[in-house]
Order: sequence, then structure tokens, then C-alpha cells
Amino acid sequence: MSILFAVDWKEQSQQVLDRIQDFNDQRVPELLGRLRLPVFDELPMMNLAGDFAIVLAGIALLVALWRLLTLRIFRAFFAVVAALLIAYYPAAYGFHWWLFERDREARAEREVVPHWETKLRDNIRVVDWGILGVGVFLGGTLLLLSRPSNRPPEEEYDPQPPQQAANASPPWQTAPEPARRSSSRRSRPEKNPFDFS
Repeated sequence: MSILFAVDWKEQSQQVLDRIQDFNDQRVPELLGRLRLPVFDELPMMNLAGDFAIVLAGIALLVALWRLLTLRIFRAFFAVVAALLIAYYPAAYGFHWWLFERDREARAEREVVPHWETKLRDNIRVVDWGILGVGVFLGGTLLLLSRPSNRPPEEEYDPQPPQQAANASPPWQTAPEPARRSSSRRSRPEKNPFDFS
């Protein structure tokens, strides 16, 4: 029974992932056309992790907006940079443009293709996942490091800790400290004149 449930769950999850991939394959070129960006043959793959990264980038932009509204401008700048790092698609799109579209005519005319270029083209999916992972890691780290600290504001210096101040006796009930004498003479301890024991 559990094997059937596992197989059924795997098929259903694969169907959901295929639907998400089909939706992304249709929507991404349409959105790029609306933004007047070129749509070329090898666009970066959008998958569930890429969608999740874009949602995280949206949250980082909301954090930046909040920091801007509360006049934390420097921290808002870092939140915008974090959102740009987390958003997987712009960096992957730029990389794909550089690899496939830049100097297309010159690449078509050359006879020998460099080894690193063929290796990149063969492993483009791994490169996309690397861009996604590195961007989310660096952007999330930057966003967390730019948050305000939880330390309370520094208080004025109080020579007496609060517990001692509450338990301290009035000044007329405390014994005065003995006067210090020069170290050259031997001194005997002074007797407290208010000690009647």
C-alpha cells in the first residue's frame, strides 16, 4: 500500500512540476517581450526553485521599501542589492545573453570553438543552478547582515548596579571608609566610631 502511495505521490508531484514548467515556458518570453528585452533560443530555465527565488527577491524589495519609509536609507540600499542578488533570473538572463547572443556573427565565422565555451554550453543547467544558489546565498547573507541589531540602546553610566542601589542602606547608616595613610608608616585599622557592638 505504501509503495502505491509513494508512486502516486511521485507522479502527482511530477505533474505539478510539469505544469509550473509549462506556465513558465509560456509566461517568461511573454514578459520579456513586454519589457522589450530580446527573447533568444537559450533562455534560462525557470523552475520551482527559480520561482521561489523571485518570491524571496520580492520580499527583499518589500524590506527595502520598509527601510526606506523608516528612513534607514543605507540599509534600504543593501536590501535592494540583496534583492538583485537573490532574483535569479536577471543574472541568469545576462549570462545566457553573454554566452549565446554576444558577437553571434563573429562566433559563426570562427572555425575553432574554445574548450571552455563548449563546456559551458554543455553544462548550462549546472551553471544556472550555480547562479541561483550563489545569488540566494550572497543576497540572503547581505540582507541578514544589514538588519538592525537587537541590542538595547546604551544607557548612561551608573556607578552602582540597580540591585545594589535598591538594597543600599541610607548614607547615615553606612560606615565611612577609613582614610588612607601613606604607605611609609604602618597603620593600625581605624575603629568605626558608630560601631557599638
